[in-house]
Amino acid sequence: RIKTFMEGDQLEQQLNEVELLRSMFPGVDEFTLEDVLAIKHVENYVYKRSKTVDFDKLPLISFTVSLKIPVQTEKTVTFDLTSTFPRDYPSVLPRLHVRCDDCNRAVQENVNAGMNEFVRTLPDGETCVLHVIQWLQENGTSFLKVAPQERVADRAKQAEESPRKLCRVWFYMHHIYSKQKRKDILSWAEELKVTGFSLPGKPGVVCVEGDVQSVDEYSQRLKAMNWKRITIRQQEVVDAADGDWQLLRKFGRFEELNFDAHAGGRSRDYHMDLGQFYRYLEGHRAGEMFNVLFGVEGRASNS
Repeated sequence: RIKTFMEGDQLEQQLNEVELLRSMFPGVDEFTLEDVLAIKHVENYVYKRSKTVDFDKLPLISFTVSLKIPVQTEKTVTFDLTSTFPRDYPSVLPRLHVRCDDCNRAVQENVNAGMNEFVRTLPDGETCVLHVIQWLQENGTSFLKVAPQERVADRAKQAEESPRKLCRVWFYMHHIYSKQKRKDILSWAEELKVTGFSLPGKPGVVCVEGDVQSVDEYSQRLKAMNWKRITIRQQEVVDAADGDWQLLRKFGRFEELNFDAHAGGRSRDYHMDLGQFYRYLEGHRAGEMFNVLFGVEGRASNS
């Protein structure tokens, strides 16, 4: 497909907005790209560095801006604004979502509703993330009606009352090599009391299951890391009705798997024995997920 002027102009506006926000939020934890390579692909398309890039297959630019907003003397509340640009942005609105770990679910829903209402008042066809950030800085704290101690108690109460449902998410990554990522993947699971597994190497797979709130928090942290590619292959929410939701778990703990890694040309570029991985999935009543993850039928190895 031949690039049109409008497509190129829209993508260039996206790049300019990202560059502006990066300069305004230079701290390590202030601005986080979900996929660093997405920017490179879009730049190659806009500036004609590559003749093989298809507009319809360009990755979407997605990032999170963390805003520390003062609420009291020497106290701040952090709002994490995640923005994802459709390829036609700013002709169409971006996907925006605000998270606040210091807020209960109702407060977060109100903040997002207020933000979406504000976005609809902005002129069509113009970049808007900076305007949303300014709106959050000016109005975010007005939604904080509950004292911090009550918010903590509210989250604990929700965690006790809500687990009538079990959530399970299957992530597929281009690769998992980084020692720090592997460490975080395990430590977060222990912190949030979720079960599942991590399969490092190329490709990489992470499955996480637990109560809805904990899995959502884990998923947000995982997606906020810099990946070459990360996708959700499947997300399940199972209602326990009047039964024990814990019995719906397929995994008794969270662990990192290691199935005869075979070193490739580089020391980091290794592949797992997927036959053994398939056998592992079958042993946990999840054999059908092999086809969902990899697009082929599973076959157990002889080892």
